[in-house]
Amino acid sequence: MKKPALLVLFFLFPCVLAYSNSFKPIPINGFNQDVVAHDTPSGNTTSITFDEAGYVFYVAGFPGGNYGMPADGVINSLKHPEVTYQLADYTQNNCLLLLGINSEGTLTLEDPGEFNRISLLASSGQGASDVEVTLNYIDGSTQDAGTFTFPDWHHGADYAIKGLDRIMRSPSTSVFPDGNSENPRLYDFIIEDVNPEKILESISFRKTTGVDSRAGVFAASGVKPPPVPLTPLVFVLFGAMVTLFVVYRSRLW
Repeated sequence: MKKPALLVLFFLFPCVLAYSNSFKPIPINGFNQDVVAHDTPSGNTTSITFDEAGYVFYVAGFPGGNYGMPADGVINSLKHPEVTYQLADYTQNNCLLLLGINSEGTLTLEDPGEFNRISLLASSGQGASDVEVTLNYIDGSTQDAGTFTFPDWHHGADYAIKGLDRIMRSPSTSVFPDGNSENPRLYDFIIEDVNPEKILESISFRKTTGVDSRAGVFAASGVKPPPVPLTPLVFVLFGAMVTLFVVYRSRLW
C-alpha cells in the first residue's frame, strides 16, 4: 500500500489587522486641583481659582450658565479633528495646575503603554506660560519632549475648544457665570517623536516662565504604534486532509 505523501504547505494569509492613527484618550492620574465647578456655590465645588482674578471653569448645566465644560467630559479638538480627550471627573481633582516658576508635576498613565504620538490638552490663566515636558518610560529612561507655550485661556488662537465661559469662585449662590461664548479656551500640544518601542509610564511638567500665570494640564490623548506584521504560518498536512483544508479555506476567504 502506497503511503500518503507528506505535504508541507506555507501560507502567508492576507490578514488585515484593524489600525487607526486617530488619537484616543489616555486615562491618567496625578491631577492636583479642582478648577471646574460642578454645582453651586462654585467655591464649594472647586479647590482653587484658575487665575488670580478669582475665576474657575464650570460644567454645562450649571445653574445660570449657558455654556461650560462638556457634561460628559469628552472634547473633540477643533484644531486637530483626529484628537479626542476625556476630562477627569468634575467632582474630583481635574487639572494639574502649576503656579510659580519651576513648579513641577507629573501625570501617570493608568495603563502604561507604547505610543508614537501624544497630544496634551492645556491652557494658562493670568497670561501665557512656558512649560517643559518630559516623557518617562517604564525602563527608567526619559525623553525631553520640548518646551510648549500654553496661551492665556482668553483669546488665544488655534484652540481645541472655546466658549467654555467662567464663573467667580465664591461661597455665595448668587454668583452666576459671565455668559462668554468666546472664552475661555483650551489648546492642543502634540508631541510627534514619542519612542514607540518603549512603554510610556508618565509625563512630567515644569513651568519655566510666568511669575503670575497658572499653567494647567487637563487631559492627554495618544496614538498607538501600528501592530507588528504577522509571520508566515506553516501547515503540515497529510493526504486527503489537504482537500478538506482547501475547501474549508475557500469558505473563509
